Amino acid sequence: MSEHLSSLSFQEAFGLILRTYRKQLGLVQLDLEGDAKLDRSHVSRIERGEREPKLSTIIHLERVLQLPPGELIRRVRELLES
Repeated sequence: MSEHLSSLSFQEAFGLILRTYRKQLGLVQLDLEGDAKLDRSHVSRIERGEREPKLSTIIHLERVLQLPPGELIRRVRELLES
């Protein structure tokens, strides 16, 4: 594993996983806003690892990305533990 990935914080790892899923689905940051009152700049800060998302935000993002509950956190843990 690269040195860069092994030194990621939770916030950075979450942002990387979120961006990866979003791009795989062909979505833009605006598509993640939904009814959760997330604006594009907040999504951008989460993806850049500058903000740690609240639980309600994680649940919303998993719904929009059509992921099972807990999937984003599971993937972040896998990345951080690898």
